[in-house]
Amino acid sequence: MNQEKKMKKEELEIALTSVENDLQKKDNKILSLKENNDTLVMFTNQLKEKIGELSSLSSHYEKTLNILSGRILEKDALISEQNRMIKEAKI
Repeated sequence: MNQEKKMKKEELEIALTSVENDLQKKDNKILSLKENNDTLVMFTNQLKEKIGELSSLSSHYEKTLNILSGRILEKDALISEQNRMIKEAKI
């Protein structure tokens, strides 16, 4: 009877060690996943900042292009007026 109890105790100890090892592996995996998640959150925040910067730059360039296109239209109108005056002077 004692021999059976001793064998059962050894089996339980082996099973317990196996469960503890599995738990340690799972804990390590959880820690790794948390670190990966933290890294992804950091990268996401950096990307949000960069997108904000790009949006600001894009808005600035759009305003600049609108100003330049307005100036080009003004110059085009002046050139057209000068060409009209030249043609009238030739006639």
